[in-house]
Amino acid sequence: MPIAPTYFDKAFEMLGASFVTSKKCSWENYSTYNDLLLETKDLLSGKLPDVSLLDAHSFAWMLSTKLAGKTEPSEVTKYKALDRKERDAVIKARIGQGAFRTRLIKYWGECAINGCKEHLLLRASHIKPWADCDPREATNPFNGLLLSPSFDAAFDAGLISFTDAGEILISPDLSRHDCELLGINPTLRLTRVDSRHHTYLDYHRIHKFKKGWN
Repeated sequence: MPIAPTYFDKAFEMLGASFVTSKKCSWENYSTYNDLLLETKDLLSGKLPDVSLLDAHSFAWMLSTKLAGKTEPSEVTKYKALDRKERDAVIKARIGQGAFRTRLIKYWGECAINGCKEHLLLRASHIKPWADCDPREATNPFNGLLLSPSFDAAFDAGLISFTDAGEILISPDLSRHDCELLGINPTLRLTRVDSRHHTYLDYHRIHKFKKGWN
């Protein structure tokens, strides 16, 4: 597998491995590098079908490029402060995004608002954002809505939210003109709401929904 030291050293740090490739050109070091990619492949294989070593390499590459900026995202800083056991839980939860989407498709079957049934168009949207979740919350299907793209974008941006009864809340920051273009109106509601959604919906209303106070 090819090596890009600046990127992969960051990826291995995120994955909890005390290993660097930069300025350590040796066959022994390269063998260790490939062994770590094999371990990454095994980790991915526990969640995804037909994972290859190249897939593991791509996963590490994408992980590292997210950290290429000079300023670390706050969730990265929090992650680095965790011990190895907690890091493992976070990694498994993040890889579990595919499983999370599968659970939402099984639960909702269609867009939770407009009933669109084409799964290729639907997004698995966390109610409480993934970056704010513990590992259990990150994969809990009751922390998710299956949404059409425009609803997903508006919900993620805090321009819409929902009451515990499933009634839509529309932010004053979203203009009436844009609401009409997006098909968003006050009569919309979630097709069903379980009591187990309530904690997450409450979090979204408090921390994400733009109430237009500013």
